[in-house]
Amino acid sequence: MHIKIQLLLFSFFLFSFISIGNAQDFEINDYHVVVQLNDDGTSDIEEYIQVDFLERARGIIRTINTTREVGDKIQEYKLSNISTADKQYSITDKGRQTDIRIGTPTKYITGKQSYEIRYTVDNVITPYDDHDEYSWNVIGTEWGADIKKSSFAIRLSTNTDLSDGDVAVFTGSSQSLDQHATVNISNREVKGQVLKTLGNGQGLTVSIKFPKQHFPELNYNSILSEKSTSSYSPRIGVKKEYPRDFAFPLPLLLLGGLFYFFNKRGRNAHITKLEKRYYPPEGMNPPEIGTFHDYTVNSSDLISLIPYWGANHYLKITAIENDGDTDMRFEKLGELPKDTSSYEQEFFDAIFEDGPTAYLSNMENSMYETFGSVKSKLKSDIFSKRLYDIKSKKLFHDGKFIFIGLAAIGASIFVFVKFLAIPSGILLFLFAILCFYIHSREPKKNEKGLILHDQLKSLKATLTNPDRDELNQLIKKDPSYLNKIFPYVVAFDLDSLWSEKFNSIFTSPPDWYYSDYNNNPSFGSFRSNFSTSKITKTMTSYPVADKSSGSFGGSGGGFSGGVGSGGGGGGGSSW
Repeated sequence: MHIKIQLLLFSFFLFSFISIGNAQDFEINDYHVVVQLNDDGTSDIEEYIQVDFLERARGIIRTINTTREVGDKIQEYKLSNISTADKQYSITDKGRQTDIRIGTPTKYITGKQSYEIRYTVDNVITPYDDHDEYSWNVIGTEWGADIKKSSFAIRLSTNTDLSDGDVAVFTGSSQSLDQHATVNISNREVKGQVLKTLGNGQGLTVSIKFPKQHFPELNYNSILSEKSTSSYSPRIGVKKEYPRDFAFPLPLLLLGGLFYFFNKRGRNAHITKLEKRYYPPEGMNPPEIGTFHDYTVNSSDLISLIPYWGANHYLKITAIENDGDTDMRFEKLGELPKDTSSYEQEFFDAIFEDGPTAYLSNMENSMYETFGSVKSKLKSDIFSKRLYDIKSKKLFHDGKFIFIGLAAIGASIFVFVKFLAIPSGILLFLFAILCFYIHSREPKKNEKGLILHDQLKSLKATLTNPDRDELNQLIKKDPSYLNKIFPYVVAFDLDSLWSEKFNSIFTSPPDWYYSDYNNNPSFGSFRSNFSTSKITKTMTSYPVADKSSGSFGGSGGGFSGGVGSGGGGGGGSSW
């Protein structure tokens, strides 16, 4: 009887999740939170959430945590005055969490939606020996979506003289001490904006230190309570007998079947035969070639656009001196063609955003968002070029294996806890790992993709170790060879190698490079001044708030807890 139950449960947990292709598929474009702190230790909170549903859903479920551990005490919160503007909602109290389910059960929605959630929270101030503290997870770490833009404003009921050391803002994963946010402090308000996308599992915590008695109506005796041990005590009774795990052949069959199926339908059984190749194939620019070659958008792939534009006379670069250091001046010579890909146009426009002349030093802490956006668009552009087997890509790489893997993990935990089925639990966990591995692998290439990939492997192998005599003969026949090939050398991340091995072969730099130091720069000086690593470091740098991540001091009440250490938070999902 128990074996039949296990088999049914395995089938239910695994295959019911396989059919859930639409669950939890949304993004948050903007998340703004306004908090009004009151004299009695309560807060009125407004959350403004801009959601983009990529698949059909009824709405969102906003989950708010209602307890917080403070040392050996518990701080409990009570929600009241809940409202969601003009949207239908229902409330479920789960003890330590409260769910606010927003949406109409009979109505499905897609695309961009706006949510406005208001509620009051009591007991939000935490007392310590020498100060009182407001610590709140403004955005919790349990959201099942990326949050592209997030900001907050915490308003105070009276004028308060706060210093930088009285406020800490943490961003990132749970317990992270990163402070990637701008913070503005005034007498009546603390506000700020996060400087990066909060990925799945990342949040925002704000902590503010107040002097004792700042909240005149606060009842200190009712804030913290002793931890209850009832929910943690083990149940005492007759030992439960568990049946032997006779059901493990099912997950073993699933694991073996999936491995065989993927090898049969999801991988290329192909051996590349390398040949000498000194020129790139036509039809793809350097970043596309670099990305398709290793199925990864590396920083060098994007930087290769700069010499590519130079070779095609869209810009020139001059090495200049700037405060004792070498800087680069970019000068736009013309506009890109109208049929240029969106990612390439976006990158070009960002460099020359302020005019036809730009300096690398001015791009520090200002290009990182564009760099990330262009990387994402480049990867999508590669997928659009019909280089992969459509059936295999749809079968293994459209996201369903993520859900299957998560379902298998849930089933693994369930059968282990419920039945102590250790072999089945381990096999299901291995099945989940295989699902995630399959999803992350490069899709199977079609015939066109295989031919192109062989050409790229041959090109990289040739450029990595070219025959010096052949290279010399090639330069004599084609004096502009360095101009043509250098962007691809950068895309393959071979430019440092070339600067070491071929300094004696190339006497002059590419014709788009100039120097204020020397009217006739050499290839060696070009490689010293045109540093792809420096360009990458500058364009990917982002501002970091200049604030201490240390604690307040005092009796255990500081800022050292990081993300998730405050009250509230939680997260949300679609439904």
